[in-house]
Amino acid sequence: MTLLEARTLFPITQDRAYLFSGGISPAATPVRAALDRWSELWATDPAQLYREYSEQWEQVRRSFAAAIGADTSELANTDSTSRGSNLIVQMIEAPERSNIVVDEFTYASSFHPW
Repeated sequence: MTLLEARTLFPITQDRAYLFSGGISPAATPVRAALDRWSELWATDPAQLYREYSEQWEQVRRSFAAAIGADTSELANTDSTSRGSNLIVQMIEAPERSNIVVDEFTYASSFHPW
């Protein structure tokens, strides 16, 4: 997919550049369609969401691994950046008197666990 093709997936790019995506970013058309489908299932057959959940998350992991040239065993899916950051903090044993450096835009949930 070219950059131009990717831009067409985001309707907001038709009339402006959206430069702040740290808190919330514009949804791509396929993402909106998936959310619409999810909302419909939530209203009509919530159990179907559970039946599909594992395979969909695994597909995301495979796709992302392929996109960045990684093996799926090197990746983990989390439901938020905060949870991912907390998992990392729990898995890394920081040496005594070490420092964690963050910039002024780092979310509190990413640095407070340290």
